[in-house]
Amino acid sequence: MKKLMTILLLLPFTLTAQPLIYPPAKKSATVDTFYHHYIVPDPYRWMENLQTPELKEWLEAEKELSKKYLKKTGYQFSTKTKIDQYSYAKYKIVRKIGKYYFGYGYYNNLGVAALVFKDNLKADWNLLVDPNYISSHDKITLRYYRPNKSSKLLAYEYVRNGSDWAEANIVSLESGHHLKDHLVNLKFSPLAWRGNGFYYSRYPNEKRLEKTLNQEVFYHKVGTSQDEDQLVFKRNDPTRQFDFNTTKNERFFVLKEEVPATGTCNIFYIDFNDPNPILKPLLMKFPDDINIVGACNGKFIAKTWHNSQNGIVVEIDPKNPYQWKTLVPEFPNAVLTDVILTDEKLVVAHQSPFQPILSVYSYEGKLLHSKELMLGTDVSGFSESADGEELLYYLSGFTLPRVLFSLNLYNYENKPVEKTEVSFDYEDIVVKRAFYTARDSTQVPIFLVYMKGMEKNGNNPMLLEGYGGFGVLSTPHFDPGIILFLKKGGIFAYAAVRGGGDLGSDWVLAGQNLHKQTCINDFIDGATWLISQQYTNPTKLAITGASHGGMLVAAAAIQRPELFRAVVPQVGVFDILRLEKFTVGNVNTYEFGTVTDSTEFVNMLSYSPLQNIQPDVDYPAMLIMTSDNDDRVPPFQSYKFAAALQNRPAQKHPILLRVENKAGHYGSVTLRDDIDATADKYSFIFDQLIKKK
Repeated sequence: MKKLMTILLLLPFTLTAQPLIYPPAKKSATVDTFYHHYIVPDPYRWMENLQTPELKEWLEAEKELSKKYLKKTGYQFSTKTKIDQYSYAKYKIVRKIGKYYFGYGYYNNLGVAALVFKDNLKADWNLLVDPNYISSHDKITLRYYRPNKSSKLLAYEYVRNGSDWAEANIVSLESGHHLKDHLVNLKFSPLAWRGNGFYYSRYPNEKRLEKTLNQEVFYHKVGTSQDEDQLVFKRNDPTRQFDFNTTKNERFFVLKEEVPATGTCNIFYIDFNDPNPILKPLLMKFPDDINIVGACNGKFIAKTWHNSQNGIVVEIDPKNPYQWKTLVPEFPNAVLTDVILTDEKLVVAHQSPFQPILSVYSYEGKLLHSKELMLGTDVSGFSESADGEELLYYLSGFTLPRVLFSLNLYNYENKPVEKTEVSFDYEDIVVKRAFYTARDSTQVPIFLVYMKGMEKNGNNPMLLEGYGGFGVLSTPHFDPGIILFLKKGGIFAYAAVRGGGDLGSDWVLAGQNLHKQTCINDFIDGATWLISQQYTNPTKLAITGASHGGMLVAAAAIQRPELFRAVVPQVGVFDILRLEKFTVGNVNTYEFGTVTDSTEFVNMLSYSPLQNIQPDVDYPAMLIMTSDNDDRVPPFQSYKFAAALQNRPAQKHPILLRVENKAGHYGSVTLRDDIDATADKYSFIFDQLIKKK
């Protein structure tokens, strides 16, 4: 392998113009047989063992090949310099919780975001938790925090190297000193304070890529060892999952038990005003389409999609839990996203395709105010102001960094609180919502972004993105790479394909499981529509997506390779048949299907990107991006896909594998690493779409 490394390093500087010499990856004779006659080869199964020296050597060679290629293209298009220029972030996600304002702050490009706080918006920030000092060898990311009711203590979770496995500490908000409490083996866990402690959940300490099973809910009392924590809830069925919270006044503890096998849930609660507060059932064997968000005057407030396409807000009396009062009715053309309980009013956020709506209701269900916000934006990070008269929230978009706004809950004035400085003119950018017709005549929303004066000549560089899974809404997120892409004459588009949550619950189901091909078809139809409308052509069209979106764009490229010039799938699922054997794949079978059901297996085999690679097809250029510590979608999904594409004589367009070190499913940990990853992504796209000078 050392000889191979030398050859790679001595490749000429004109690497991007010549066929690439890929690191050899051995093929094993591994074969799976399903239902007696479906024979599925898996020659790169050996890559699932991430610790083998052979895999590590192959990855190192892939790293050198990609690094050389991307470095050259980055210099050519000055990508990293421009991405750095268009990036912004000093403080982000400022929220008011209890007495204090909290936020994440960067004080240098090499570190990760620290947790800071202050007692009013005009004050200077105080450093509370600096993750850079938690470990000298791991990259630490703060993932979640919650102060207690008195605002004297704060519990926070952090992860190592981007993992989903978390640890928790407690810090004093008065002195800044850490308590001795330290919790481990948390995963996807809220921290719900009640009295002198908090509820949390953990899993057995299994190997990091094994199935996520046997969740348990505990109560931790401040000042005690984790070994002393009180078990609150568990089940013998290892697949069941739990979510929980305490209400703002800590009167209620609410626990939701999800039953994946039946698609139902059970909801329990403790009323601490009772003489004998015990866990009692509220709703049993109920469709899993309801979430309790809080309580008011002894009654629960919930958002639900039960008998509703787009979601409603209801009041549930625990004395009569199956007779609900509707507080916020269904919006005909917008999906319910958030419900915020203030002291006197309900604030409700809805999202029509790519446009948020904020509304204010009384607790009696009377509409007091409603306003559509800017097209192409998303709202998030809600919190009450210190005096309770205003609601703070963030507005952001694909080309708009997060801006902190306030909504006055009495006169309904809506105004920015902080000014966000950017190095580009937002007024020069056009945002447009359109609809295209899918092959079954369904109208699919698509969002377009381009510079003013753009001419539709059929030759514009185009970047199309999508997700289309788990009912996730297509909410815009700021990406400095999009700004650079627009500056270079490109057009950005986002297709809200079925499987996502953009047009209600039927829209979600239309792209799930046995209907997954519909999601892929919608994306392909979006690409053909863009071409037919003279926005671009196949030699100028790139596609990208992350996680489920990574699977989406990979499947589209495998099925219709002639439509695309470049593909950038990020942390994607490519071997659908092996998905349920690792991490959280076993609880996502409702989305993709399971090989234990013959009908679902046949469907999975039909669209799984890895199994549908053809030996004689030159697929579009691909930059496959993953992280070496991703324990949600294991990185070997990307390794196997890259090896299978590379090791075919027919492949002439470049296939590159980029692996982020010490990072997880969300990618880069430090600000500098994030800029580097974004620069590499767009360098690759520019190299394929834009004529070199």
